[in-house]
Amino acid sequence: MSILSKLVPQEVKFFDLFEQAALKIHEGLDAIQVALRKPEELEASARHLKDIEHEADEIVHTTIDLLNSTFITPIDREDVQSLVKRMDDILDLAQGAVQRLWLYEIREVTPEMHHMISVLVKAFAEVHNALNEMRNIKNIAAIKKHCIEVNRLENEGDFIVSAAVAKLFKEARDPLYVMKWKEIYEITETAIDRCEDVANIIEGIVVKQA
Repeated sequence: MSILSKLVPQEVKFFDLFEQAALKIHEGLDAIQVALRKPEELEASARHLKDIEHEADEIVHTTIDLLNSTFITPIDREDVQSLVKRMDDILDLAQGAVQRLWLYEIREVTPEMHHMISVLVKAFAEVHNALNEMRNIKNIAAIKKHCIEVNRLENEGDFIVSAAVAKLFKEARDPLYVMKWKEIYEITETAIDRCEDVANIIEGIVVKQA
């Protein structure tokens, strides 16, 4: 990379990498929904998801490499780094939940888990919409609208997991079953929380750029 190219803000490249990361996360979340509908194939699904996660990690590494080789960035360096890492966490955590379903030999997925993944998919869709709007940072109202919806969905996720854990303690008789599902629910909830983290980072960027 030439000295001149280092000095010119790599705006298009960074936003293209954000888009690549978002599409890879969508691919992973779609695969998770398929996996939950076919619990008898969880081992193959978990391995497939691991491959997608690895591809997502490569995008993060590419973004960090570009960040380290660019003097002037379109948004603050720490925001770029936080954004891609928190986005990567979303898929890592969701993949981890599916992996535990396989490792714990759970072959019947609860309605609450389906509901939580549905909320996660919706929350990340709003994150992706906000990222797309960031290419035109002047459209602040649209960006904030998507971020507010992510916050609402995060609250919905919290409610679902609280009710799901309460149901476990009330109805389940096997302590190991309770422990397994409680962990899986909480990991999935954290994935939804990471969507809110990304939305908060985006809102912070908008405030700085306004």
